[in-house]
Amino acid sequence: MKRALDVLVATPLLIASAPVILLLMLIVCLDSRGSPVFTQTRVGRNARPFTIYKLRTFYSDRHGLFPDEEIRWKDPRVTRAGNVLRRCKLDELPQLLNVVRGDMSLVGPRPDIPLQAQHYGPFESRRLAVRPGLTGIAQISGNTFLDWKDRIHLDRWYVDNQSLQLDVMILLHTLPVMLRGEHPADDPFGLRSGATPAG
Repeated sequence: MKRALDVLVATPLLIASAPVILLLMLIVCLDSRGSPVFTQTRVGRNARPFTIYKLRTFYSDRHGLFPDEEIRWKDPRVTRAGNVLRRCKLDELPQLLNVVRGDMSLVGPRPDIPLQAQHYGPFESRRLAVRPGLTGIAQISGNTFLDWKDRIHLDRWYVDNQSLQLDVMILLHTLPVMLRGEHPADDPFGLRSGATPAG
């Protein structure tokens, strides 16, 4: 049912957002040199590697090795257009294609790069039991303001408590984060107030 929801929602969203993606690609090209689309190998469900698609937000000669969620807003590698795209999460729109293809889900833990996933222990590896998501519980709970340990705990909690109802709630909470940006006090489910992951 989760996969069916992904396809039924992501496919029309991808079609509807295609003109927006093309416009944003043009803006990226006008703002800095390089391809408007950034691709990178990420680790998906059951540690399967896949290619993720993003609108480029770095200067083409300055991109780093770390996942996008580790980058802070005033990073000198990020372009002017990139700062806006990141704040509104519009750089993630091409990942709707990853959702349609089955690499990702609408909701789930954000996918890591292989270099980081190689250092997973049993606790961290639990997040690989599901498809990575376009958005997730960490993304609506502070995201860039979280440390790595807190993010893993939130992802573990999601994996152990996932349901279609929870996915819908996360999607609904994602929209205001996109509109106003992330905030360190974001904690819609109260999971940063002492709750511990199931299992």
